[in-house]
Order: sequence, then structure tokens, then C-alpha cells
Amino acid sequence: MMQMVSGAPIWVWPVLAILVALGFRASKRRETSMVLVLLLPLAGLIVVRSLFQLSPQALVWAGFLMLYGIGAALGWRMQRRWLIEKRGFTLILAGEWFTLFCLLAIFALNYANGMARAIAPALHASAMFGLLFAAVAGALAGIFAGRALYVINAR
Repeated sequence: MMQMVSGAPIWVWPVLAILVALGFRASKRRETSMVLVLLLPLAGLIVVRSLFQLSPQALVWAGFLMLYGIGAALGWRMQRRWLIEKRGFTLILAGEWFTLFCLLAIFALNYANGMARAIAPALHASAMFGLLFAAVAGALAGIFAGRALYVINAR
């Protein structure tokens, strides 16, 4: 276990700290700029680089896009509960822990992908791994996109 932690690039740990800080901030009722909510889908899309390393590409992208759509619909529905008020580009959001969960899940997914590529190349090259990675990544990325779209369309 210690080898897994010590073998990670040094930049991974500040990224993790930032994600945890964002997640804890989201757990409290807050006033925030709409820009932050609109930037969250970018966190979900950091997995795209990893998708290009998986095979078979057609299956990987089909799984990603299908679950992205489902995740977006789920994110749209969930954001209704958390958006209390919208005044121009200022939002009042209810506290929730789901953002922390999604950010950490994306981090863990990318970490697991790197680990699999490094220590189990045959697993990493398998269609099942590619599809599972793409499906989970798509759902998580889609959730952030759906939440942003809801905020854009809210009155």
C-alpha cells in the first residue's frame, strides 16, 4: 500500500488537497459565483485523456457518452434540490456532500487507471476495464454537466 502512495507523482497530492477543499466547501450552505459551478464539468472531463489510452475505442466512447447523458439527467435533477436562489451570476446553494463524493471518485478513478496501466497492463488493455472506466467516468462527468446546465437554465 505504501508503495502505491509513494509511487504517485508529487503533483497528485496538491490536486487531491484542492479537490477535498472544494468538496468540503460544497458541504455548507454558501453564496458563490455561477462561474464556479460552470467550471465543475471541467473536473469531470479530466478523464478524457485516459479514455484515449483504453480499448476498444468504439466501445469506450459509446460507454462514456451513454453514461454521460444519464449522468447529466441525474445531475440536472439533483441540482434542483441544491439551488436555493439565483441572482444574476450569484448563486445561493444548499450544502451537500455529493460534490465531494464525485470529485474524490474522479480522482480515485484516474488513480486506479494509472495503477492498472503500471502494474496490470493486461487488465488495463481489456475491453471490460475500458468499458467500466468509461461508464463510471461518463456518469461522473455528466453529473457535473447536468448540474451546470440546470444552473444556466434556472430563473
